[in-house]
Amino acid sequence: MVFVMDYKVPEVTVVVPVYNGELFIDDCIGFIRAQTFLDYEIIIVVDKRGSDDLLQRVGEFSETVSDCRVIIQDDDKRLGGARNLGLDNASGRLIWFMDVDDLVSPYFLEEMVAIQKNTSADFVCCNFVYAGPEDCKIKDFPKEECTLTVMNRDQALYARANEQFPITTWSKVFVKKFLTDNDLYFNDTMSEDIYHTYKAILSADKVVYYSRPMYGYRKHPDSITCNEKYRDIRGQGEISAYDFLENMLSDRGDMSVLLRRRFALIRIRASSHMTYSAYLKYAKSEICKELYTTNLKSPASLEGSWHRYMPRTYYIAIRLFCRFVYYRYGRLFVKVCKEPDIGGKNK
Repeated sequence: MVFVMDYKVPEVTVVVPVYNGELFIDDCIGFIRAQTFLDYEIIIVVDKRGSDDLLQRVGEFSETVSDCRVIIQDDDKRLGGARNLGLDNASGRLIWFMDVDDLVSPYFLEEMVAIQKNTSADFVCCNFVYAGPEDCKIKDFPKEECTLTVMNRDQALYARANEQFPITTWSKVFVKKFLTDNDLYFNDTMSEDIYHTYKAILSADKVVYYSRPMYGYRKHPDSITCNEKYRDIRGQGEISAYDFLENMLSDRGDMSVLLRRRFALIRIRASSHMTYSAYLKYAKSEICKELYTTNLKSPASLEGSWHRYMPRTYYIAIRLFCRFVYYRYGRLFVKVCKEPDIGGKNK
């Protein structure tokens, strides 16, 4: 006689990649367990290079928290590889990649899952807020102030190119089958979100953006985006990602003109993430000069011209803007009442 255990497949798999995140793992699991939507499983992907304390702590979670599994990442493929491991081992119909050091609304899964079901979207993206290292919750914005925008592939591409919704993976809930059927795995770079989001858009029939901030992106000195030793790698990685995307999207007719111009601006902004010497080397390079001449000279872009002819003052200004305005704690990625621009005219 064979006994078959009754196993209920969860609606959502929450994948949490962890590398030396012992300071945040308790809070992270707490945010997930506080969700009002309960039909989920948790997969924690732990980099083997992590500390012994971290490995012990996540081991305790797997023993005491129901529907929690731990997978050891024994390669050197960083965040992208960890997410791929989670994707391959996920049981849920939907999948959400949460970062261990961030915070999330208790209504995140409930609302994102409901939106996906009601719209049959390939993926749903929400707004987010920049949170401080000491923040422990997200301000609750009334639903009636927020917007819900359903987009087809071209509309989503246009809106994303104009930065009308986040590029970050953790702000999205995906249909797992959509990811696997379209081979939408993450690459091994520090700009894996950029590649993955655009490839997902190009494979999608329907994308939904929800302007309610459901996620808190917590900035702290040890995070990859804030760590000084990663600045040059991060900046160059973003530049390379948009170089690749420009080539990949060069056959999209009139939209290609918009995309080339937008991607050029994003690349010069990305260069400001680098140290001053690396930034200046890029700003004075023939590649950057050609970028300006081809995409930003006609019609003239004020920002492009500023970067081209006064790169030193541009660097100082953009660094100050990012520090005191763009990344300030409490700032929303997009205003909750603002619907994304999904038009087709060049800007």
